[in-house]
Amino acid sequence: MKARDPTRVSADDGGGSSLLLWTVAVLFLLAAVFPYLLGATLIEIEVLAAQPFLRLILALFACALVVLAIMRHKPLIALPASLAALVIFGQTWATMGWSIGADIPPQRAGYLHVYSHNIGMESPEEFIEFIAQGDFDLILLQEVYVSHKRGWEVLADKLGYEFKFQILRRDAGMGGLFMSKYPMTVLPPLRARSWARHIRYLPRVQIQYDQVPIDIYNVHLESLPLVEGSRMLFGASRLRRQQAEILAREIAATDHPVILGGDLNSTPLYYSNRPLLDLLTDSWGQAGWGFGFTYHASLPFARIDYVLHRGFRTVTTAVVNVSASDHRGLHVVLEPAR
Repeated sequence: MKARDPTRVSADDGGGSSLLLWTVAVLFLLAAVFPYLLGATLIEIEVLAAQPFLRLILALFACALVVLAIMRHKPLIALPASLAALVIFGQTWATMGWSIGADIPPQRAGYLHVYSHNIGMESPEEFIEFIAQGDFDLILLQEVYVSHKRGWEVLADKLGYEFKFQILRRDAGMGGLFMSKYPMTVLPPLRARSWARHIRYLPRVQIQYDQVPIDIYNVHLESLPLVEGSRMLFGASRLRRQQAEILAREIAATDHPVILGGDLNSTPLYYSNRPLLDLLTDSWGQAGWGFGFTYHASLPFARIDYVLHRGFRTVTTAVVNVSASDHRGLHVVLEPAR
């Protein structure tokens, strides 16, 4: 029997190892650039491909692969892994807030304090002290249950706010709530398709601020639906994109200043919310500090709640954990653009 050549075995093993490293490095690079490739045909994959927390983990593994490739004297394999890490870290950098030490102005005149929060099943009693002490000019709440509507109306009256409520979906039993220190005029809500052929309403009002009309949107875009008790990962992104496009077209058709607060159910990397993020200024990117994660409230790993605007400058913005909701809120201070 012919003896095996130990040199041949070593070479074969090295070739197999190189092929595996090359495969992993290329897969890392593809995963890193995938959000840029998401078009209408691939939009449903964004829920897996554009999660910032998962992408940071992917970047760390890519860095580990770079070290391994260098240790094995295979610098070419390190190249795609390095590119993957750079893309992900670049995306993270671009969606973070970098305003260090911004303070809330002590004076109120000339500034608009906005608070936005998806409060879920929370009752108004949970927010009495917070709202009273915060003295916000404009409050935008999502997922306010119809059963709590009267309680919110009473609270608004006691604290000197005008109050408006608009339903989200006829079958949902919840809606969007507006509380404003400035006179409000209800505008017809925009209508968009929702899950299971329902209509989703996109509430809006108009306030008068320094004799200037400002269009206020309080939105809750399509979330991952529950079907027979199970969360569906796919099916929401295309609807969310359509809803964002309807909002963007309506906003672009006027020259009014705009404030849009709400739960977009999508991170800054998602394809489905780009019509809004491309049109309006993201308050967190302009004056936040850090990741700005708002969901899940107990251990946040994604930024899906926003205050977007046009015609303003963000002075400060902060994430607020004030209730037992599964979302954290946003307190944003805006100054009219000069």
